[in-house]
Amino acid sequence: MSSQPICSNPDDSASLKKSAVPPQEKALQTLSWIALAVLVLALGIDLSGLPLANYMVVALTGCMITSVYVFIGIVELRLAASVINLKSNALLWLSVAGLVIWFAHIDAVSDVNELFGVDASLLPVTVAAATFMHVLMRFQFLCAAVIAVLLFLGLFTYMAARLRKEIPRSGISLIANALGFVLILSLIYNVIEPERRRNQILYHIAHMGDFNYASPCVNVDSAKDAVLYLDNSREKILIAHKIKEQHPTTLLTHSLLAPTLIPDHFEFFECVYAFGAKDQKNQNGREQAASDNVDAADATPSD
Repeated sequence: MSSQPICSNPDDSASLKKSAVPPQEKALQTLSWIALAVLVLALGIDLSGLPLANYMVVALTGCMITSVYVFIGIVELRLAASVINLKSNALLWLSVAGLVIWFAHIDAVSDVNELFGVDASLLPVTVAAATFMHVLMRFQFLCAAVIAVLLFLGLFTYMAARLRKEIPRSGISLIANALGFVLILSLIYNVIEPERRRNQILYHIAHMGDFNYASPCVNVDSAKDAVLYLDNSREKILIAHKIKEQHPTTLLTHSLLAPTLIPDHFEFFECVYAFGAKDQKNQNGREQAASDNVDAADATPSD
């Protein structure tokens, strides 16, 4: 009895190849599901009123970053893999990003100058944060377009997988990625774009990164006031009342999102140091001693 090799059905092998998912795409799908789970968990914690606002901010930030990363990965794998690898395309993206950041920086400097009434270069951390906000504001309509495309592709892929009686992994991951961009769009529209909310956040960031909460100036009450030095010699100062931080219980009570009263105008003083008068006397003494030494040298007869 002759043995014949067992041949697999060509239709089955073709269907397996068609349903095979690349490992990179599987990793992106997993990241999408994790980001969606983190988003749901963070919103559930916020609605429950648990005092975990700091952790929720970190979780939502990670969700947004993951959503952007997954979307870029999907574009590279499915839509423009051959085009993205071109050097000319990389130069084009760098040029566009540079222009967006440059125009955003101009608007950020204007915002900081109008908010504090001083040279924006004195508040570098605040200017950097304002630049990032204006960059996000310029991508508002792009985020809306990305959400529409992801939802359309996700629903289409989901229905196609259900018709084939397969698990719609790809469709669910696309929809989850779209929800991440909904979070980004909500952040831009409700928090960053309104000027009043944006200025409050910048005022918080200025106190956290640019103002000094401990000052050697004797004419400043360090227990109540924060100081911004206006010159290299640290003589001219801007004074603002310290922000009373409260322990956040919900997302809206976080220090960066909580409502804050911004002063209409700031006080400008000259810093008075406790050792200023003493140093002035020492300086006068040193000048007098130097003058006496010169007079003594002139009075000494030369050989």
